[in-house]
Parts: sequence; C-alpha cells; structure tokens
Amino acid sequence: MHYLVLDLEMTGPEPGWNEIIQIGAVLYDENWTEKGRYQSLVYPENEESFSSYSEEVHGIAIEDLDEAPMMNEVIPEFEEWILSKMGLRNLAPAQREGHLRHVW
Repeated sequence: MHYLVLDLEMTGPEPGWNEIIQIGAVLYDENWTEKGRYQSLVYPENEESFSSYSEEVHGIAIEDLDEAPMMNEVIPEFEEWILSKMGLRNLAPAQREGHLRHVW
C-alpha cells in the first residue's frame, strides 16, 4: 500500500466557486519511506475566482500562473508521476485503472 499526502492551494475558500491553483504531493510506501515529491502550478479556468486574500495566504499571484498548465493537463501528468513512483508506469491502460481510481 502507498500513501499520498496532498497539499492544494486554492483561489479562495469556497470549493463551488474557487479553484485549485497549485498541487503539491508526497508519495510514501507502506513503511512511510518517501518515494517522491510532486508540485505543479495550475492556471484557473475562472480568473474571477482569484482573490487577493488567497494570494496573501499562499503567496501565489495571478501573474505567477501565466505560464502554468490548466487542470486538464496537470491531472494526466500527476497520474503518470504517481504510477511511475509506484513502479507501475509500464502497465497497460486497462491494468492502471484500479490503482488510481475505481471505475463504476
């Protein structure tokens, strides 16, 4: 079993309106030995959700996100990172599904 610790920075405190602008993660194995770290800025789809208060909290300005990928680009990269750190990168797509999410 692996453990994934996430740290998300948002454009504000309301999940229905605000968006993720940074993903940080540390992956550990079953003995809590660190396997790797991941970090990516994320450009928000809704720039209006960005608040000056959130900028004060996390120190990320909207200008810092100008070159950042959008969430639809970050998620596949993040999933690949997790699989590679777990030693599962070479699995066929059908075999990968159960390792990151349950398909109903």
